[in-house]
Amino acid sequence: MAWSLDQLSRISGGETCGDKESLIIGLCSSEKPIKNCLAFSLNEKISRNLDQAGCFVISKEKPLKGICHPDPKLAFSSIVNEIKPNYEKPKKLISEKAHISKSAKIDQDVEIGPFVFIGEDVKISKGTEIHAFSFIGNKCKIGSFCKIMPHAVIMDNCNLGDKCLIGPSSVVGNSGFNIHKTDKEIFRMPHIGGVQIQKNATIGALNTIDGGLIDPTDIGKNVKTDSQVHIAHNVNLGDNALIAAKSGIAGSSKIKENFIAGGRVGVSDHTKIGKNVTAGVGSMIISDIEDDSTVLGYPARAKKITLSIWASLKKLPVWIKKKK
Repeated sequence: MAWSLDQLSRISGGETCGDKESLIIGLCSSEKPIKNCLAFSLNEKISRNLDQAGCFVISKEKPLKGICHPDPKLAFSSIVNEIKPNYEKPKKLISEKAHISKSAKIDQDVEIGPFVFIGEDVKISKGTEIHAFSFIGNKCKIGSFCKIMPHAVIMDNCNLGDKCLIGPSSVVGNSGFNIHKTDKEIFRMPHIGGVQIQKNATIGALNTIDGGLIDPTDIGKNVKTDSQVHIAHNVNLGDNALIAAKSGIAGSSKIKENFIAGGRVGVSDHTKIGKNVTAGVGSMIISDIEDDSTVLGYPARAKKITLSIWASLKKLPVWIKKKK
């Protein structure tokens, strides 16, 4: 299938550059350009390479042929969402092979796949999709237009706001790692608080978000997590947080809005992190962080300080030789 440049320009809301009737045969990446395909560019060097390969380009600056748009990624995403294949949905929205408790309340247009389990007193709002082999425990509330992907597990007393996505094989609301010792035994404290996930959050694949002890673990609006992220019990994670893979946030940490964590970031328990904080890849946050900070290293310090320490360490062998 092919699209005219004018068609895709109108979909993206951008300005057409070149012949409007030019045919685009598909999409490609800037790393692997394909002639007569469309790719987005974030700088002039990439645009030149794409032009030389015969590609159509989405960029902020007017390309030789393509689309001029102030946000190339947004334009490209709009086009992908419009032209990607729409596969036929099953005629029956609710599979006969799903188990739905009699006390569950399911709104209109909810899709429930095969081998799904839905517990007692569950409420699922309109337009939500529950994919195959998922589990939803007792007294959960799922908002409108959510997507629960295959093999996801949502334990008792968890609430999801509208337009949330829970990735494949993620577990929401399992008991936290709150271990108590007595003279006679070691046991895990019972957790009854569940998890509250605010609207428009996206939880990646293979995440674990532990349920709170008494109060819920709270995930803010528009939070986006990568695959393999762990969020422990009674964490409060503020709105618009972006958490990359292999990161972990220990119990009862309080994190304000706009937190960004690179891959493999760790946050110690009971830590308070201010708003607009960025933690670089591999950072280990073991003490409170003020607003508007960028931190790096272990222990996490201001980025400039950490880079200065690393630069000094490189010179250490030279200093030792001089002293000898």
